[in-house]
This record gives sequence, structure tokens and C-alpha cells, in this order.
Amino acid sequence: GQNVAFVGPVSSYYEYTTMNYYRLTDNEWKEEYLSKAARPEWTNIYLANSDGNVKPEGLSLITNVDQEGNDHSIFPKSFVMAQNYPNPFNPSTKIAFNVPSRLANTEVKLIVFDIQGNRVKELINESLPTGNYLIEWNGSNDANQKVSTGVYFYEIRVDTERFVGKMNLIK
Repeated sequence: GQNVAFVGPVSSYYEYTTMNYYRLTDNEWKEEYLSKAARPEWTNIYLANSDGNVKPEGLSLITNVDQEGNDHSIFPKSFVMAQNYPNPFNPSTKIAFNVPSRLANTEVKLIVFDIQGNRVKELINESLPTGNYLIEWNGSNDANQKVSTGVYFYEIRVDTERFVGKMNLIK
């Protein structure tokens, strides 16, 4: 009984090749392939579950920030910027960063380090288009174990550019 609007993709694309050009019915397709298909990780940018909630971890793409009278692009052209919030945090923090237009579709790495420079967790390692992104770190390491209270650093590398930020986990 309510009006609802949705924004985002309206379909998903999967492709499978069968032997001898065997044509599947919709039910065969659903049972044989769709139920076993794993969506690519990048679809977490826009997919939500049946309750309308996005996946708790993964990349988020910020597509627009409207401000009247603002004729400037929201995407920086030349340098990488980042900031986490909240800081200090418990149990998780979100790291907002950008991929400048001159570095579009280059390798992006986002890694968390402890105060001694040891790698704690790799959050991103992929090519990304120009844009502003948001990713959540839940205070766990690569083995999904919770880390202790302390100071941590996040390093973002976009091609040859590098940004390092400091964050505090307080339990």
C-alpha cells in the first residue's frame, strides 16, 4: 500500500555454456546454475538482501553529492584523499577515499597495518574507476580474528599515489 522507488541495476547477468547447445527450462536453470552461482565481489557495491539491507562489509560507491550552485566536480582530478570515521572507533570504522580521474581504472590497494608496521588486513586489491568510495573495517585481521585496542594505520595506494591515515581502536 506504499509507493516505493528503487535505484540501481534492474537485472543480473550470468552466462553458462552447456554441451551440445542443450536448452534449459527456467526451473532447470534456477536449480542447476543460479543457485550455485556466486556473484562477483564488486556487486556488493549495489546489491541488498531481501530486507533491503546492504552487505555489511565490502566496497560502497558514492555516486553523487548534490549542492546547489556547486559547479565543481566531486571527483578530484589529481590526488588521493582519505579519512576514516568514527575515530577513535569501536567496533568498526568506515574509510572514505577517492580514485582521482587521472588514475581511473588503475590498481587500488587498501591495507591496514599495526603500530609496528605489520600487515593486519587487506581490504581492497583491485582496479577501480574514478569515484568516491566507502569501505568498513570491522577491527579484524586477515584471519577474521578481532584485533586488540591500539593505533592502526591504513595505507591507500592508487597506482603510484599513496595516502596513509591513522586510526584508534578502543575497546
